[in-house]
Amino acid sequence: MAVTANVTLRDSHGRTTTKRIETAFDTLANAKSQMTGWAADWVAVSDLGIAYITYTEKDDAEASDPEDDSNLDVGATFSGETENGKTWVHKIPGIKADLVAQGVVDLAQEEVTNYFANFEDPQGCLLSDGEQIATLVRGTLDR
Repeated sequence: MAVTANVTLRDSHGRTTTKRIETAFDTLANAKSQMTGWAADWVAVSDLGIAYITYTEKDDAEASDPEDDSNLDVGATFSGETENGKTWVHKIPGIKADLVAQGVVDLAQEEVTNYFANFEDPQGCLLSDGEQIATLVRGTLDR
């Protein structure tokens, strides 16, 4: 599988943006070598600096087909508290219709508790700020 480079760029005001570069290589070493050359060429065409590059590898081993009538526009937003008391928000696009009743997701449903258990200590998934879930408070259908 090809390695993708996600380049974080920074301007002189400290603002950042990202640029995704898909490489033709399936090893991290080769992708990094390619991106070293890309970075040298970048400075010749842009005033933005490169803050850092992260690399991802495509993995389709867990790929699945979408359900009939699945819809990216229908989602749910969940919230709760982290281990240190901060509020967190997590969105699930394409939420299954049978998990929602009158705009609210029943948090006691096995599918919901199993999903969010992945973000609890000592599991391996983290929220976007690198923290883990302590409590799940609500889940509502997005409008």
